[in-house]
Amino acid sequence: MLQPLIAELCRNEIAQAQPGQRIALRAERHGNHVWFSVLGMGDKPAELSQATARHLESALAAAGGSFTLTPLNGRLAYVAMLPLRPVADAQPPLASESTGADSAEPASLDGLFVLAIDDQEEARDALEAVLSTSGARVRLFASGREALDWLRATDPAQWPQVLLCDLVLAGEDGYDVLRRLRELEGERPSLPGRPPPLPAIALTGYTDALDEQHARGVGFDAHLNKPVPPEELIAAIRRLAPVPSSADSTLPG
Repeated sequence: MLQPLIAELCRNEIAQAQPGQRIALRAERHGNHVWFSVLGMGDKPAELSQATARHLESALAAAGGSFTLTPLNGRLAYVAMLPLRPVADAQPPLASESTGADSAEPASLDGLFVLAIDDQEEARDALEAVLSTSGARVRLFASGREALDWLRATDPAQWPQVLLCDLVLAGEDGYDVLRRLRELEGERPSLPGRPPPLPAIALTGYTDALDEQHARGVGFDAHLNKPVPPEELIAAIRRLAPVPSSADSTLPG
């Protein structure tokens, strides 16, 4: 089943590559999944037709996997994700091994609720793929206005536990979105169980040190340059929003 799918991705990249360009087929482990990707020389993958994309999605879903566009090795790529199935029961890790490097698996956001704002559909799809694969619940918005309207209409007890916001949005900017969010939080009554300010991570495609200083100066808790490596994004979220307990993860979203 997998071979014809990978062959289709290879053919698609080869057909749209320039003479002399290299096409790389990669297989990487992410948590309990293996990610297969075909990377060309550009920052973005060769575009797939809707019919081909639906075919790949359907075939992988039947095998318990998924097909999506996600950041990979510093660029966007179409990735076929399949669960790893052990050939034998794994032995439980020894206590001395539980704190080793292998304990920091990428799939480590189980039960966390993340709100992401980006006006580019491909970027939203990539964020959703990375966060969902890591176990988080995700709500996506194309503008700060839409996100703030949803927060205003939602019980604060059901708000997300971390915000991801692009700094450059159509008709607005992330700095203003965060300012309006803090104003909205200030309008909420100061009750004993009131949640703390929503941790916020700024995302930007510009690598400017002054941009990072500005983001932190206006109240963002972290600043990441796009495309963000999945492990870096997950680590930043974990630092700001502790993963809830299994009991918390059953609360309605």
